[in-house]
Amino acid sequence: MRFVFLHGGPGLNSFAEQVILGPSISAAGHETTFWNEPSINRPDGDPFNIHGAFEHWIASAERAFLAAAATEPVCVLAHSFSYSAACELARRYPERIAGLVLIAPAAKPSLSFKNVLKVAQGLASQETVTMFDDCVSRTCALLDAPMRRGFELILGQPALLNGLFTSYWVNRERFRAWLSTQTSTKAQFDVASFLSVLDDYCARADTLRSARSVSTRTLVFFARQDPVVMMTEQAPAVQADIPHAQIELIDDCGHFIHLERPQDWVRRVLEWSSATT
Repeated sequence: MRFVFLHGGPGLNSFAEQVILGPSISAAGHETTFWNEPSINRPDGDPFNIHGAFEHWIASAERAFLAAAATEPVCVLAHSFSYSAACELARRYPERIAGLVLIAPAAKPSLSFKNVLKVAQGLASQETVTMFDDCVSRTCALLDAPMRRGFELILGQPALLNGLFTSYWVNRERFRAWLSTQTSTKAQFDVASFLSVLDDYCARADTLRSARSVSTRTLVFFARQDPVVMMTEQAPAVQADIPHAQIELIDDCGHFIHLERPQDWVRRVLEWSSATT
């Protein structure tokens, strides 16, 4: 079996997954393509373009997927915001996907990113907590003016951004392992990608979506302690898109389920994917 991993974000990368998951999947005799989004941090990768950023983001994931699926169907693994890319690939190329594994899927990004502001609100200093209160109370759509202001507050305070990412994890040792893979220039959080991809998503996500339904066999993981992608908020949207999806709720981990419980997660995915062939 060949796997294609689509990282969450936007603004992130798959370097941690390459280091933490790659060896276990390889040891089991399988290959994985780890996709990285277009980014000014990685000039050797797909070129980043602020105009039509979400369309370019999807197109980049599609190229990685098609290259991997050139000779046989692949299993697509997608984290968080990459739910949109994974579902679109499944709509366009159902015959090339042997299975779809969704990790903490942000099927309703407006809800997950509002939760990001709520987490930041709880971490904010006395000087900014009132501003976060206002952003959280007034935001009602993805990247509207209050949400954008909240993100500006987060991105303007490196300590707050680091605290935010820390809050996504239950296991601090696993968090430090992830953090150790994010130190190079190529791995830095890409603010330009984050904002421009979300801007274009808000403007054109519906027009870029294919009309076909998702028929691919699908396994979905939610984490009970995830502070931003909550099963109660996201599962109805996932089930509307993929009524046949198999949903599992995992205890004792946060938003990065696959990196907090890597051995258990890989074992479960390999067990599940073997039944698709």
